Amino acid sequence: MSAVEPSGSVGAVSRVLIVGGGVSGLALANGLTAAGVHVEVAERNPRTSGSAIGLWSFSIRALEQLGLKDELLASGAISEKLENFDARGNLTKVVDYAEIPIAPGQPGQVMISRPDLAAMLDRNARARGAHIKHHVTFETVRETQDGVEVTFTDGTSGKYDLLVGADGVFSTVRRDVLDIQQAPRRAANGTWQATVPNKDIAVKNPSLWSGEGFRSFQLYPSGRDRCAISLSDILLERPPYARGGKGAGMRIADTFRCARGQICPATRGNG
Repeated sequence: MSAVEPSGSVGAVSRVLIVGGGVSGLALANGLTAAGVHVEVAERNPRTSGSAIGLWSFSIRALEQLGLKDELLASGAISEKLENFDARGNLTKVVDYAEIPIAPGQPGQVMISRPDLAAMLDRNARARGAHIKHHVTFETVRETQDGVEVTFTDGTSGKYDLLVGADGVFSTVRRDVLDIQQAPRRAANGTWQATVPNKDIAVKNPSLWSGEGFRSFQLYPSGRDRCAISLSDILLERPPYARGGKGAGMRIADTFRCARGQICPATRGNG
């Protein structure tokens, strides 16, 4: 499919404010600017965390429609299957992505570093004319007959046809503008992630080793000669992990060492 053709507006919408400059907000900024809409993005914290993200075929197709598929494939790693192992390294199941319904003409999955994906979306949105401001968020929002009037924490203000809240699970737009006060609850499980060079490990497809209970170890490529590792565990009975603080890093390291003894596939060695 061809990229979006600019038209100057989408219906009656010609000026849009997006609160939140993460993957979702920046993807929307790319689509709207490609259609000729004036877009401003306000991002309070420009740091993008996380190690890697898996994009399935329909997400890849969406990026192709934005003209970003080639750059995605150059930065990411195509995955063909998921290999599942038990704690002793025995292969228990292989999920072939070719057997999963996918968008025609697209790979089943592309793994990419989340910061790389955000940087790609940010760079292209700016090139298309999006105005992206960091360390800024909204202060007040007043709804009018033809849109919204917004003041920002840096003292500026603006008028927009549409305000989009793309500011994550702890959205202040949802809380302060829509007056939805239900706060999300943290799950009982936690995951520690890291990105390491892939040269010696040579990971080609995502792999998952399952241990006792909900403990698991994952290894997957993330593009640019890197791979991501993650350890998941139930934290319901381990509140100090979630709180962090002094000694938290040592406790996490101890958990990794325990997992190494429990999830130790012979095909990968003891490292």
